[in-house]
Amino acid sequence: MLYLNGDGSTAVDGEVIECDAPRRLSFTWHVQYDPEAITETPSRVTWEIEPMGETCRLTLTHDDFPDSSVISEGVREGWMPILSSLMSLIETGEPLLMEAWTLRVSRARSPSAQRPAHRGSRGRCRCPRR
Repeated sequence: MLYLNGDGSTAVDGEVIECDAPRRLSFTWHVQYDPEAITETPSRVTWEIEPMGETCRLTLTHDDFPDSSVISEGVREGWMPILSSLMSLIETGEPLLMEAWTLRVSRARSPSAQRPAHRGSRGRCRCPRR
């Protein structure tokens, strides 16, 4: 799995750990956009979808960070705009277009580093039925 920057360079890479479509996807998350973070062991991202009547619950868990992680705080902040854009896509059919925004990896890092731009495609949520 690769997550690319707008210029085509790798922002994050990882490997799928578990795929139980359409209910669960778990993969490693290894940051490549920050020289300090490249030396960290990969963390883990898990997406889970659970039917809830006529709707569904989406749970995102990003964990398994090393104790001295330089990216854990930035990652926590980074998922909120992505989830907001996903909610917009599901509710309106239009994602929030987020051009590169400032990455805050740690207080000691310069805020000039850029996160990758996110673009979604049109679509509607179709919750899986068991």
